[in-house]
Amino acid sequence: SAALDADRPQVQYRIRGGDALTRRFTVTTVPAPRVVAFRKAYRYPDYTQLPTKSVSESGGVLEGVEGTEVDLTLETDQPVAEAALRLDYGERKDTRALAAKGASAVGGTLRLDRSGTYHVRLVARATGFENTQSPVYEIRVTPDLVPAVELETPTADRAVAPDEVVALAGRARDDFGVAVLKQEYQVNRQGWKVAQEWPSTQQEARASTSWDLLALGLKPGDELLVRYTAQDRRGSRGESTTRRLVVGPSGAQAGARAAVAAQQRVVAALEQAAKAGQE
Repeated sequence: SAALDADRPQVQYRIRGGDALTRRFTVTTVPAPRVVAFRKAYRYPDYTQLPTKSVSESGGVLEGVEGTEVDLTLETDQPVAEAALRLDYGERKDTRALAAKGASAVGGTLRLDRSGTYHVRLVARATGFENTQSPVYEIRVTPDLVPAVELETPTADRAVAPDEVVALAGRARDDFGVAVLKQEYQVNRQGWKVAQEWPSTQQEARASTSWDLLALGLKPGDELLVRYTAQDRRGSRGESTTRRLVVGPSGAQAGARAAVAAQQRVVAALEQAAKAGQE
């Protein structure tokens, strides 16, 4: 037996046995089917508000934000009887059949939910040959991240008076847009409530306010927690760090206490002076 290198359209050979030599035989090679062009139409999720993008290229890499649907049309170098995408997501494998779309084209729709790889399986209509050496292409999926939310003011936990007006500021940012930014608070761990909210249509939302604590009916010793939360167009939610505001005496009470303390210091000083004079 012998192996022939059939890397050309035609290969001729003869067989020798002792002094005998056969006539020339011709082997005509027929290529296995292959993809010569990828036409891709990307339909992004509605919440991204991105327009459909169409590309035509020789490579099969697919990439888009999570939830994107790709309408694929694969042009082949010859008519095929069978076509499918062999998907590899690591632990999970899948096969998606492709439908004929003309004499030498097949196609289908693939939703991009996770990253992985794939190759195209083709079987030639005329010969039944399969493209066993099909290239492997990447599927690159970008996750839609939750909004990044920051409480800018106050910068640390602190004490407050029950009738104080507290300055608050926060912001949120999202890759495809913030839908709403909210200021939330909680008194003595009794559940979060929304103090104010600001609708948005931009990628970044900012809010600042002077928050009057008097309406909350707080009393000394209460614990007040405050934070900002944001929701993006998809409905994903993010939240900032939480600040702890410990309620002390009111401004009037604090002033009265300060006045009493000052008076006590004056009395003590007078008593000390009188005692020194007697000595």
